[in-house]
Amino acid sequence: MLPSTKYRFVPVNAALLGLMLMLGACGTGCEQRPPPLRLAAGASSQNLHRMASEVSKLWARERKAEVQLVAGTRGSIDNLRMLMRGKADMALTRYDPAEMLSSAADSAALQHLHTVAILSTTVFYILHKQGISATTLPALVHGRRVRARYAGSGTAALTRKLFSALAVDTHKVRIDYLPPEAQGPAADVIFLTKEGVDSTVARLLHGGYALWGLDDPEMLGKGSTAEGFCTADPFAHPHIIARHTYGKYSEVPVLTLAVHNELVASETLDAYRVYDLVETLYRHKEWLSLASPSFTALQQDLRTVQLSLPLHAGTLMYLNRDQPTFLHRNGELIGLALTVLTLVGGGLSALWQRRRAARKNRVDKYYLTLVEIEQQLDVLEGRLALVAVLERVQQLRNQALTQLADEQLAADDSFLIFMRMVDQLLGEIKSRLKMLNT
Repeated sequence: MLPSTKYRFVPVNAALLGLMLMLGACGTGCEQRPPPLRLAAGASSQNLHRMASEVSKLWARERKAEVQLVAGTRGSIDNLRMLMRGKADMALTRYDPAEMLSSAADSAALQHLHTVAILSTTVFYILHKQGISATTLPALVHGRRVRARYAGSGTAALTRKLFSALAVDTHKVRIDYLPPEAQGPAADVIFLTKEGVDSTVARLLHGGYALWGLDDPEMLGKGSTAEGFCTADPFAHPHIIARHTYGKYSEVPVLTLAVHNELVASETLDAYRVYDLVETLYRHKEWLSLASPSFTALQQDLRTVQLSLPLHAGTLMYLNRDQPTFLHRNGELIGLALTVLTLVGGGLSALWQRRRAARKNRVDKYYLTLVEIEQQLDVLEGRLALVAVLERVQQLRNQALTQLADEQLAADDSFLIFMRMVDQLLGEIKSRLKMLNT
């Protein structure tokens, strides 16, 4: 015997009810988390990687994004290429991408990358072995072994640009693209970029190297070598390493260069997501500065800085968040325009009403004339008198039609009533004339 319908459907209804409760709970308490952000930030030993790590911690703590640091990159060029090939969503880069990526394919892909934020300012250090004396860069490096970090790094790109600008013959220089701590022949001159007071620079100074400057710091603002280079390369700017920054190893100020570390992303990365990420960075910039002094560049207004790439739409949204809207900017003008339109509209309406009243007054005059003629019919005698009245009514109708054509009368109900009255009166007169003829 089959169970009753009542009991047979209880388990199914219970399952549906449970599913509905789960969906309802998820609808009110579950948020759809965006996919993790892949951030290309260089090797773990680099400052860029350490900065990316602090940023990813902040975003994860504020539940703005889960960040996956992309491994296997050796510098800015690798980071950018990972981004351009879709293997990363964001990248950290140093110096000018267009200078580092000069191929036609790379240049075309760069058109789709945009700056999200400037995270830090990086100082360009030039160190040489003690005992080397030179007042120009060619004299410093010609005939000597030089280290300029990885070939794909911003440091190497800036070094090559500086060599070209200051007439260094690279055939007279032995360049090793190795970091200063790498094994190999000791370098006479080392080029590297570091944020703030750096332990690697301190260790090199303690180990027998000295700082070298591009010019006398007193020449800053007076056409120094650093300013000349930055005129041709707007992505670098002069920087003075203050005296005693490294204790007894920097007893005099040193004039050099500095560049920005930029966080970049593809233009396809959602603008509202970028807005949230940038807002989190700026809201917690003090926390980031405590985590690493390198983040002091977050204080800058990106709209006043020379950037290597255009600003991302999400960053622009954040920077312009306090700008007045179109209505706020033009409220007075819009109010004035509405007032003028109201006055003009009121004037036109008054003119239309006045013209309408004038037309009605003309029709009323025709009414009165017809009534007078109709009242005279009963006292008229003879054929000639009826013919004269007939011609008068026809003349009145023609006059009304002429004024209608000239828009002095309106073809409204009043006019139609008048024309019917004319037709009736003409019919009456013609009827009386016919009776006289018989």
